[in-house]
Amino acid sequence: MNLAQKIKDIHDDLEKNVTKIYDRRDLLLMYDLAWHSVIQFEFMGQMLTRGWVEVLAIGDTRCGKTKTAERLLGHYRAGEMGTGENTSIAGLLGGMQQVNRQWSIVWGRLPRNDKRLIVIDEASNLSPDHIAAFATARSEGIARITKIQTEQTYCRTRAIWISNPRSDRNGVGRPIRDYDYGVLAIPELIGRQADVARFDVACVVANGEVPEHNL
Repeated sequence: MNLAQKIKDIHDDLEKNVTKIYDRRDLLLMYDLAWHSVIQFEFMGQMLTRGWVEVLAIGDTRCGKTKTAERLLGHYRAGEMGTGENTSIAGLLGGMQQVNRQWSIVWGRLPRNDKRLIVIDEASNLSPDHIAAFATARSEGIARITKIQTEQTYCRTRAIWISNPRSDRNGVGRPIRDYDYGVLAIPELIGRQADVARFDVACVVANGEVPEHNL
């Protein structure tokens, strides 16, 4: 049995018994890639220290983005889910906290999940400036906080970002069909090209691609 057939067999099983969402193999494969990526690996005699994978699923509502992630979380019993709606820079990266007049570093969800996986849902609630604040943690696997004191810790965290497109001026999310190409929703969501480039793979999903009874 070749690799492609083995992956197909695995995903046939996951569709039927875990996610209950059909015909979204691109999404399922991308999530699985993040879950099973290695922290580091050797390639052509050199150790590549960034092996963990970050992926982005962006698209319309009711396309199976969040349900697939939630059900894989339950199936693998590994990973943590947070939402952009109630997550700040301090919540994801870390910040200072004062206890009994003493300041100390409290690390956020990304460094706390070093060598693990986090699902960041509703990422459109994070501004591009907030996303830019995670640049070092995402590229180097090191979270740094420079306040009263400077501290750093490992942040080699596999990440699945899930989002609708950015809202228009009326606060309504734009449908993917409004873009000439779905991929154009990504820089609008993330901001700087450097921050877009830190995703290893992205998947754009739209209403109408898959019958509703398959979702």
